[in-house]
Order: sequence, then structure tokens, then C-alpha cells
Amino acid sequence: MKLFQKILNKNKLYITIFSILILITIPLIFRVFTPRDELKYVLISENILKSGNPFLFFVNGELYTDKPPLYFYIIILSKFIFGGYYTYGIVLFNIIIETIFIAKIYKFLYKRINKNVALISVYMITASILQYFSLILVRMDIFLSTFITLALINFYECYEKNNYKNIYKFYIFTGFAFLFKGLVGILTPLFVILFFKFFASKKYTMKNIKIFQGILIIILFIIFWILPAYLTFGNKFIQDLLFKQVYSRTITAFVHKHSFYYYLEIFPAIFFPWSVATIYTIFNYFKIIYQKKTISDLEKFLILWVLITVLYLSFAKSKLVIYLLPVIPAMLILTTITLSKAEKKIKSRITMITILIFSIIPISLIFIKSKDFIPFKMYAIICISVVALISDILFIFNHKKLSYLILGLLFPVTALIIGIKINYINEKIGYKEHEKKMKYKIPKEITDKLYKK
Repeated sequence: MKLFQKILNKNKLYITIFSILILITIPLIFRVFTPRDELKYVLISENILKSGNPFLFFVNGELYTDKPPLYFYIIILSKFIFGGYYTYGIVLFNIIIETIFIAKIYKFLYKRINKNVALISVYMITASILQYFSLILVRMDIFLSTFITLALINFYECYEKNNYKNIYKFYIFTGFAFLFKGLVGILTPLFVILFFKFFASKKYTMKNIKIFQGILIIILFIIFWILPAYLTFGNKFIQDLLFKQVYSRTITAFVHKHSFYYYLEIFPAIFFPWSVATIYTIFNYFKIIYQKKTISDLEKFLILWVLITVLYLSFAKSKLVIYLLPVIPAMLILTTITLSKAEKKIKSRITMITILIFSIIPISLIFIKSKDFIPFKMYAIICISVVALISDILFIFNHKKLSYLILGLLFPVTALIIGIKINYINEKIGYKEHEKKMKYKIPKEITDKLYKK
């Protein structure tokens, strides 16, 4: 009993975070797979099992080189644990990795700033729209974001101590980020630490951060996927990877084509319901930099993390909102730091404008005719209205901080309401029909191609 109690006490933070994440996602336990991406990932994973080759990725009879292998292995592992493919069975792995992600950020900020900033930061990150949806969806982006965050935090810890003994962890985390999502997992952390060198108050060299040994570690991770796939498919795999995926997505954009400024246009929206606070934070840092005021190394590091990621992703022609997930922690930590220093009247205005936006959104939602959104429309309107009303009441009674933070409950509350009617929504959208056709049955044309020499 004492040993059990000791384990509980030692891991109290992880257990608390894991329990909260379960609580805010479990209403969606019976959600079925979406036909566009989630079922595709399940189908690829089933094909891996049927072929017996862990590097053989096919979907609809075609070679699939879009994603590296690790997330497919997690989907397969969930099948062995739960006896089949279930959304929540896979989402549990998302919850585990997000528990590590949130705990690391909390401990990092608690040590360097204070408990209040640490708590509010992780709350705002968890409650933001992009972070919440990445948690409940069967996608690998939550793993990419976590390993990029772990890598960059590890680097900053080494930099802060001026001791790079543990810098190898940075390259290992970067390697795992690659194996979950590809090249972006390498570019983001490497660009940040290379550019930070020019702005850091303490100088470091490429030798200090063991860049050459680190590149070798990353190459080993790349080889883990590329070499077996090449030995299986030969030049076809390399051509498909380099020209269809890397070249076409970045230069010609055969899918998700948007303008260079797309990410700037949508940037505030990805932090909803904290959009107003993030806009204020951006303007505040522009003002500080323009006035040449002092900025801490941590703030410089976080600003570069955001700027570099958005900038280099903007040069790619193919763009998706979810690609910005790795900037969520950095931007919302900066937002929390800014709010902690802001005057009461500024915070009050931010809260008031945010509540006003919440009050307007339900009216605007009435006019949305999107086929995918219609089954959720009524529930979304009710939830936003209820959360806005509670926030209004708290604001009127002068509980302004609580009235602002309560807005972060929007997505868990919406998930709860949708969870109650999940069977109706599944049928309405038609996800169940897709699942019946595709969940366990692998089309013959795919299996023929799998076993064809």
C-alpha cells in the first residue's frame, strides 16, 4: 500500500492531467471514424497487418507515401489492445502523449516563471480549438507537436544552464517528430535553434550543440523508414516521396492550395477562444520590439518558435490549418506572460470583447449551410450561447478573471452535448455507413496488389 501511495504521489501531476483529458473527451467515446482521413489511416494500418510488411503502405490500391509509419503502428497497437479499430481506443494514445506534453510545459513554466502562469498557460493550450480537435481526432499531428515541443524545451534547458550534455535528447525528439509527420518535424526545431543563435544573450556554437552528431542521429531516424521502404518498392517509392509529396506539396500544391498569406489570415482563429488575447499579445510584442525594450531570452525563443514556423510553412503552396498546431504552445505561453503583466483595464477589455464575440457567433452560425456542419449546428449554437451567458453573468458580478477562463469550457461542454446525441449525429453524417463498408473489409484490388510480387 505504501509503495502504491508513493507511486501515486510521485506521478500526481500526470494522473491529474490524464484524468482531466479523459473527462473532457470521453463523451465522444462512441464517435465513429470520419471517412476522409481517419478511415484511410485505419485502412492503411489494416493493409500493413495483411501484408505482413510494416513499411508497405497502400490505400485504394495505390502506394501511400504521405506519412511516415509510427502513427500507423499506434493504430495497429490499439487494435491488439481493444480487439478492433475504435476511435476512442486510438484517441487514448493521443491522451497519453498530450499528458506528457502538458506536464512538461507546466513543469518548465513553473520552474522559470510561477505557478499561476504555468497553470493558465496549460489551461489555455488545452482549451484552444486546434489543440482540442487534434486531441479528439485520429491524426498524428498531436504527436508531431508534442515531440517538437519536447525537443525545443530540451534545447532551451541546455541553453539556460549553458550545459549541452543532454542536447542529444533534442535530436532524438526531432527524429521521433519526423517519424510521425515527416520533414516538418525536422525543419521546425532545427530552424528555431539555428536562428535563436543570433538573438540569444548567451552565445553558443554549432560545436556546443553537437550539430553534426545530431544530424547523424536524425539521419538514423530517416533511414528507419526510407531504407526498408526503398528496398520494398525501389525507385517508385523515392520518386513518389520526392516528387509527389515533397515537390508537389511545396511547389505546385496538388492538394490544399492557398495563398502565401493564408496562415496570417487565419492565425488568430486557431487560438479561439483566446483569439482577442493573442492579437493583443502580437501587437504588444511589436510595440516592445519597436521601442527596443528588453525581452527575456525565453520570450525571444518563443517568438522565434512562432515566427519561423509560420514563415517557412507559408512558403509551401499546400496549406492546412492543422499544420500550425506546433505554434499553439509557444503563442499561448507568450499570451499568458503578456496577460500576467497587463493592466486590469486591458484584461477587462479583452474579456469584454471576447464575450461580445461569443454572443455574436450563435447568430452567425444560423446562416452556415455547410453539409458537414448542419448536424452539429443546433448543439454548437446552444453550447456557445450557454457558455457566453454564464460568462456574462460572472462578468457583471465582477468575477472578470473567472468569466474569461470559463470560456475555455466551450469545447468540453459541446463534446458532452454532442456525446449524448452521438448515434443520431453518426447516422446523420453517414459516417456509420462508411464504417460498415470499410472497417474490417479490405477491398480485393488492394489485397491483390499487396501480394503481387
